[in-house]
Amino acid sequence: MELFFWHMKDEVHLENCLTFKQLEKEINNYKDDYNQLRCQWDLKQMTPCEYREYLFQQPRESKVL
Repeated sequence: MELFFWHMKDEVHLENCLTFKQLEKEINNYKDDYNQLRCQWDLKQMTPCEYREYLFQQPRESKVL
């Protein structure tokens, strides 16, 4: 999560936002881009959305204690 905000501070152009609505739109656009378009090396080179779907498709192990 910290890495997300670190990148966001560098890539979102807040100086262009004059209203709260513009700021909200800019941040939402960045979140969508980050989650749906950018492949992450730590997530097997998948986007966060793709990786979440990949994890849901994996068989779950049942552990008996």
